[in-house]
Amino acid sequence: MAVKIMLLEASVLHLKFCNLLQKSFSLKEIEKQGRTTIMDTIQEIEERHNTVINIERSLNKIHQVFLDMAVLVQQLQLARIPGTGNAPSLPS
Repeated sequence: MAVKIMLLEASVLHLKFCNLLQKSFSLKEIEKQGRTTIMDTIQEIEERHNTVINIERSLNKIHQVFLDMAVLVQQLQLARIPGTGNAPSLPS
């Protein structure tokens, strides 16, 4: 559940970041910053957007790792030998 919340928060942050980029790179801001061309600024925005997408992918990978770990923990709990407190060894 916590991982789902983290992913939701990441999506919200992604949207806020995109909105911020749109606001901060308006044509007036581009002119104020003395950009040589609008294309340079567009390329910079695209690079930042791609970075955010890569962060989202990384979060999804982390989410999958936690899901896998939860399954392993559950399997170990189910495979636990009653009364001994010992878990069988995992297959190689």
